[in-house]
Amino acid sequence: MTNLNKVILQGCVTKDAELKTTSTGNSYSSFIIVVNRDYKNGETWTEKANFFYLTLWGTRAENLTPYLKRGLKVNVEGYLEQNRYEKNGIKESRTEVRIEKLFMLSKSMAADNILGPAVDSAFNSHEEAKNEEQTEDFLIPEDEGIY
Repeated sequence: MTNLNKVILQGCVTKDAELKTTSTGNSYSSFIIVVNRDYKNGETWTEKANFFYLTLWGTRAENLTPYLKRGLKVNVEGYLEQNRYEKNGIKESRTEVRIEKLFMLSKSMAADNILGPAVDSAFNSHEEAKNEEQTEDFLIPEDEGIY
């Protein structure tokens, strides 16, 4: 029997991503996004905020972490991964989304210089990047996002 573990989320980064390195030298970036969901509660609509832990590994983490700033709207595709660890002698567990594809959707943030001039130049070279070979690690949307 085949199993399926696929996650697609679209939300906003809650705080700047942090680039870290494991004891074996592998780079990774961890951050949280908030995804709001509207639902009807009786006669009124209510919005619920859901927070998800995400991780990005390798050179993608090294290259993209500087752009993953608070407020940035992203679309991610990946899979769930359960991490078990011990903290202060207590066994703990946390489920995270391990990112396979990432789309940055907030062009206006770069225009407002919230993310800085490096992002502006990345948007300016967006047309050049679209013409280069795209990898399955990270895709560039036709009209939005940066790589």
